[in-house]
Amino acid sequence: MSTDDQYGTPPTPSTGTDTPPAGADATPSAAHTSPAGASTTAATTASGSTKQGRKRVDLAKNSRTARAWSAWIVGAIILIFLLVFIIQNSDSTPVQIFGWEFSLPLGVTILLAAIGGALVTALIGAARMLQMRRAARKQR
Repeated sequence: MSTDDQYGTPPTPSTGTDTPPAGADATPSAAHTSPAGASTTAATTASGSTKQGRKRVDLAKNSRTARAWSAWIVGAIILIFLLVFIIQNSDSTPVQIFGWEFSLPLGVTILLAAIGGALVTALIGAARMLQMRRAARKQR
């Protein structure tokens, strides 16, 4: 018997016997007929599982689409916070870089500085990953 069924739930601990839990009728004659005429046994649950006490795991909760949708929502919330930050910090600030002089709102200046820092960090990380890949190929 596998450790997980089709719904992703682990089996209940077994005592080594195949006796049903207390209160459950072990005979197949415990079948009853539904109003539509379909016969079901007492041990069968509404989800189709023959084990009692299991809950069906919704497989859509962990899909790629669900994760993408969640990431989109988080990104939209972050964008809203950034827009509020830029609007609240709209005072003009002089900027001097590499001999250029211009004026930008403070929020935009801080945002551009943060983006520049993230890009530098990403470049250093990418260089380190390439270095580690080369070292791993040499060891093969």
